[in-house]
Order: sequence, then C-alpha cells, then structure tokens
Amino acid sequence: MNKPTILLITRCSRVTYLPEIWKSIKKQSKELNNIASLVWVIAFDTNKLQSSKIDRVFMNNVIFNHNDIKAYYMYSSSDNERYGSNIANVVLHNESIVNEFNNVTHVYLLDDDNMLHPDFHKFVKLCVTDKEHLCFCAQKRLNKNTNTQDIVTITDEINKVNALGWVDSAQIIFPFEILMKSGGFSDGYCIDGLTVQKLLKKGVPISITSELCAYYNYFTELLE
Repeated sequence: MNKPTILLITRCSRVTYLPEIWKSIKKQSKELNNIASLVWVIAFDTNKLQSSKIDRVFMNNVIFNHNDIKAYYMYSSSDNERYGSNIANVVLHNESIVNEFNNVTHVYLLDDDNMLHPDFHKFVKLCVTDKEHLCFCAQKRLNKNTNTQDIVTITDEINKVNALGWVDSAQIIFPFEILMKSGGFSDGYCIDGLTVQKLLKKGVPISITSELCAYYNYFTELLE
C-alpha cells in the first residue's frame, strides 16, 4: 500500500530563504519515515521575483539528488487581484506534475518566508489518515512588542464569516480530494481564509490540535 503524500506548495518571490526551508523539509521527511511522503513544489512568481538570482546549484541539488523527497519547480505569474491563488492553482492543475504525485492526500501551503516547525511531523501523523477534515494546528508568531514568540491557537469558536481574520496557511492542511472537488484555492490575496470560508460553507468538517506546524513569517519577522 502506498504511503499518503503531503504536497507542499511554495509560492516563491523571495528566493533567499529556500535553502533553509529545504533543510526543514528534509528533517521532517526523516521524522515521518514510513508514515507519509513529502512532495515539494516551488512555483516561482515571475512577476514578483526579487532581484536576487535563483541559486541554480541549490536547485539542481534539490531536484536531482534527494530521492527520498520528490521536488519540482515551475514558473508562473501572479496579478494583483489574484496574487497567490492563481499560482497555487497552477500547481494543482499542472498535469505534468500532478501525474508524478503518488497518492496525494493533503496539501500544505509553505510560504516562502515560513519554515516547518520541528513538530510538523506530529501534526501530520494526527491528520494523515483523515481525508475529510480541514486540519488546523497552532503556529509560532513573533510578538513585536516583547520580541518573544507566542503560540497562537485556533479555538473551537470558529466564525465562518470572519475566516480571513483568524486563519493563516501556516495552520492548515487541506484534504486534497475535497480541495480539488471544490475547484482548488479561492481567488484573491488571502487564499487561506477565502478557501476556508468556501469549504466551511460547503459543510466540510474541521479538526483542531494544539500541535505546532510552522514558524509563521520566520524569515521576515524572526530573523530580520
């Protein structure tokens, strides 16, 4: 029986952080071992790429030298009204890539300034056999007033109307089949909240855990 596969999508305009993100992915792949496989797709945003050059040596090492994790990259372009959503959906609907996926069960948006938390594998183990629920976890965010890290959790008092205000992609693993049947990610800048709103309105159930999944804005807030 094939292992469940988590599809990690990184919509990338900030290329500097990719090597560190990759390190966190490799660590989590080892932790998951026989539980689940990880596939990483980097979708370079050609309209918003920084002036820094893509490290071709790094990309070649990622794509060709790590058989334990499948990794791909592609190029797409965003627009101001649909920034984020169109790039993520291009990945989901790219047949040449999707045909390579092996038993994808869930999708996780790994933003180009986030990094997987060391406990990401614990969250995956809790939700990987559940293909029906939106799975939510906690995240670590910087408290700029005290320069400390606060753990932010989602309570069970979820307001369907205000999903944009309380949810971030760093906290969500989407069930792949349900996401695809609903048409993929919703159009707009805040695709995490918009997509959650859409799925909740369709009656998709949720599960919540206090496990940590990612460092939110790790590079842009915690390090800079």
